[in-house]
Amino acid sequence: DASIDETVVVRLYDLKSLSIGTNDDGFKVGEVLCLATSSWGGTLDILVIVRPIGHPGLSNDRFSQDLAINWLLSGS
Repeated sequence: DASIDETVVVRLYDLKSLSIGTNDDGFKVGEVLCLATSSWGGTLDILVIVRPIGHPGLSNDRFSQDLAINWLLSGS
């Protein structure tokens, strides 16, 4: 069983449509999840997950825990 000792920065953003006929704020069509880790030498590894509204993960695994853990275990 592998373990992870890593500092991870997590950001969650709304993905909005600004198509004709919407207000200035647009309407939510999905979410973007960004996870980032850094290492010596100035390397920044980023995992970006984009999911549309209606994706089952938005309600049962909002932070994509399984994908994030697999990404961290792979060494980013």
